[in-house]
Amino acid sequence: MRRLAFLLAFLAVPPAGASTATRASLAELVRESQWIVLGTTGESTSYWQDGRILTRVSIAVEEVWVGELTDTTVDVVTLGGTIGEIGQRVDGALRFGTGQRVVLCLQRHAGVLRVVEMAQGAFILEEGANPRVFRKGFGMRLVDNSMGPPTARFPESLRDLELAVREIKRAP
Repeated sequence: MRRLAFLLAFLAVPPAGASTATRASLAELVRESQWIVLGTTGESTSYWQDGRILTRVSIAVEEVWVGELTDTTVDVVTLGGTIGEIGQRVDGALRFGTGQRVVLCLQRHAGVLRVVEMAQGAFILEEGANPRVFRKGFGMRLVDNSMGPPTARFPESLRDLELAVREIKRAP
């Protein structure tokens, strides 16, 4: 009977999220970014570094909204990936598919380009006549800063996101 009670109690507990982070506002993402680009994901390669797997993803840059880039292709490094039969998943880290159109908030860190605030700094495009943008948490639970006002919603169309980013960048 005790075992049954323990088993029922165990099954009734919801799974805990592995990672929780404070939700970044669009203004915070823009301020932390050296570059914000619209591009399409290409080939990716995973590799070992210091006992963990990292993945380098090639991005064909279509537009640069913030910063200056002369390259038409940049490589972005994300945490996690798969090498052979070994995989490593990091909650909150981006996992790109080939051929995805994305808006990425980027910064150089330790000599490589990374997305600002992990998955929070990436907007994935849903194609159509008026492209829509959406964000994925990739396993990360986001919470509002309890010390400030709730974080505002992000623009949902590609055009509105671009206008908002450029307006934030122009503000003092």
